[in-house]
Amino acid sequence: MPPSAVSQRLAERIAAFRYQDLPADLIAGAKLYLLDTLGAMLVAAAPRYPASRIIMRFVNGLGGVAESSLVGQGRKTSCVNAALANGTLGYYCDVEPHHVGAILHGPAVIVPTSLAVGEKQRADGKRVLASMVLGIEVASRVSDAFDPVALYNR
Repeated sequence: MPPSAVSQRLAERIAAFRYQDLPADLIAGAKLYLLDTLGAMLVAAAPRYPASRIIMRFVNGLGGVAESSLVGQGRKTSCVNAALANGTLGYYCDVEPHHVGAILHGPAVIVPTSLAVGEKQRADGKRVLASMVLGIEVASRVSDAFDPVALYNR
């Protein structure tokens, strides 16, 4: 199957996906990923951490419409800037959940992105949770397909 057909099929399956398609145990696990990742972002948002000060100063310099929240800051910025800043925080302390086999810290960027886009679009929690699950699933499977251990050890 040509790469474009694979991408097209994947996009169609993602577009057709519904929250109701998620089994209860997966929903429970996704909620734990959400809480774990939020905890990692909150820890890293403390001003004593250089990454927090640096990314917030950078995002402040970019400006933007107040669309999505900056974790631990009590203010908003553009959706893209919030995803960038909160994703940076998610990675910083290296305590966020990750897929060991894929050497992937997907939730660190997927959770902040889902939250930022969800807030901008005023999406309900089910839609945000479904976007997280889909993002983590796709990222994990793509990472697995590229022999992540070999890539990491280069």
